Amino acid sequence: MAKRKQVTVGDLRSDPVLFAEHVLGITLHEGQKRILRSQARFIAVRAARRFGKSYVFSAYAAWAICTQENYRVIVISRIMRQSLEMFKTIKAIIMNSPMAESVVRCTMTEIVLSNGSQVQSLPGSSPNTLRGITANLVMVDEAAYVDEEIFIEIYPTILSTKGRMILISTPAFEVGEFYRACMLAKEYTSFHFTHADAVWDDGTPFVDPDELEREIDRCGGRESPEYRREYLAEFGNADGVFFDVQALRDAMRADDGSEAIYFAEEGHKYVTGVDIGQINDYTVIATMDITDPNAYWVREIQRFKGESVDAIIIKINDAAARFNSQKVLIDEGNIGRSIIEHLKIRFPHRPFVGFNFNVSTKPRVMMNLNILLNRRQLFLPDDIELQKEMMSFKYSTNARTKSISMGGANGVHDDIPIALALCVEAAEVFVPRGTLGLGLSGGRMLFPGAPARVSQNEKQMRKRRNVLI
Repeated sequence: MAKRKQVTVGDLRSDPVLFAEHVLGITLHEGQKRILRSQARFIAVRAARRFGKSYVFSAYAAWAICTQENYRVIVISRIMRQSLEMFKTIKAIIMNSPMAESVVRCTMTEIVLSNGSQVQSLPGSSPNTLRGITANLVMVDEAAYVDEEIFIEIYPTILSTKGRMILISTPAFEVGEFYRACMLAKEYTSFHFTHADAVWDDGTPFVDPDELEREIDRCGGRESPEYRREYLAEFGNADGVFFDVQALRDAMRADDGSEAIYFAEEGHKYVTGVDIGQINDYTVIATMDITDPNAYWVREIQRFKGESVDAIIIKINDAAARFNSQKVLIDEGNIGRSIIEHLKIRFPHRPFVGFNFNVSTKPRVMMNLNILLNRRQLFLPDDIELQKEMMSFKYSTNARTKSISMGGANGVHDDIPIALALCVEAAEVFVPRGTLGLGLSGGRMLFPGAPARVSQNEKQMRKRRNVLI
């Protein structure tokens, strides 16, 4: 029987995989080992969900600070809540290993060892948290969803130390720094992992294949955009995306993970927007604080499906009651009109109002939502489903009829954007003054279904503007 090779201190210093196994007591699958053994300075990893990304970060951070003196590791997550969750994993791994004896400081966001090295977890919700920091290693979790402005501050942190950068995430769309790092940047070594790469030494899969099959069904099949993005780690196509990605991230940046608001605050005014789902679709109830005309805060989003009509009615009324909504605007399509009638009968004192989506009204209300977002006057909860639906909402124009179609791309739901647009409409942020036009042709508006002609004054204004072109 062959003798097992004895692991030396030198081996542990040079090989983070051996360190993870022999010091931290962690068993890694083959995909995780490939990441840890990469010697590249800049590493970008796009990996499937449930790949074990947090264990990679935790093992790498622990190895780095244990084997080097005065070494600083910064771990960045999208928001404080995720940052704290990530640090819990790092802390648990270190404190349950022999490294615990060398810990001289341990807080909710920082661990310092007796050799002067430290690991610190920071939220990626504000660039100011990174300004002026120097690091030897920066690791960014869910990098595809981190605000682009954060990267402006991240790269200078490793300039003087000639430090390393590791970005790891499930992919989003073909935009942003993570996409550049994975697909375009020459300085990055890029890895692409699916669950086919997540296997143990004996060939056993990291995730039970039956569980993956269940996820395939939930996502809508192997060709569904959600499955391809979340489990095949493929980037989504950003062409025709309706909402500006950076404006969306800015809107979510204000969410610091603080306690949610479930009831009306004294002196505040609210409206509610409701998109009624069909049999296999989601119903979304969104409530917005409209107190400040320069800052509209979405305070609650309920998203559910499979409920009875009576249950939907109760949930809508409950949201309206808790926030004392000044108007509850409900999509009256499909069963919406019937639900509105029942609501008015059962709760006659509540301001339930129907809204008819058609080729004219849908582009208008969605455009109003987009304008508010681009003005940086809309503030959204940092919710992954909200972000997916907003970033997947696309538009296209029929070349022959000039009509505009809008909705979730490739089967992605659009219930949340619709409910948010109804909130903006209910708030009367943009009071209608005539017909909105997307262009002019022969004195007529090229807005779908709009019959109104351009007035003589508008024609004169157009002539004066043309002089300046």
